[in-house]
Amino acid sequence: MGEQNGLEQYLRPSAKKPPKSREASRAIMLDVHLPDDEQIAYSYSLLTKVRMSRKQVIAEFVPGKVIVEGVCLEPLYRALIQHRVRSVKITDDGRSFASSIRSTEPVITGIRVVESGDQE
Repeated sequence: MGEQNGLEQYLRPSAKKPPKSREASRAIMLDVHLPDDEQIAYSYSLLTKVRMSRKQVIAEFVPGKVIVEGVCLEPLYRALIQHRVRSVKITDDGRSFASSIRSTEPVITGIRVVESGDQE
């Protein structure tokens, strides 16, 4: 046997893993759809902090932040901290809380982007 130097696990060819489902894979960027039909994409590598309150999730990026307002936002918060949200936009008919929306799904009623230097 060869000498044991702890590098074998990195040098030896690994078995290919089955491809992950689209839902389980990590996103590279967060695509933000603003109410005025503008879109901005932020790299998850620039995400520094995610905060959640009862009606808001704030994702802080270098050099700005995305503020998402709505209800039942915990699933969105959990997915953001795992880099699994590909895009975020206002829920269609979210203000009327249509019966087709399950009560456990996030309902996004507003999105704002605050760039560094802008005031909230």
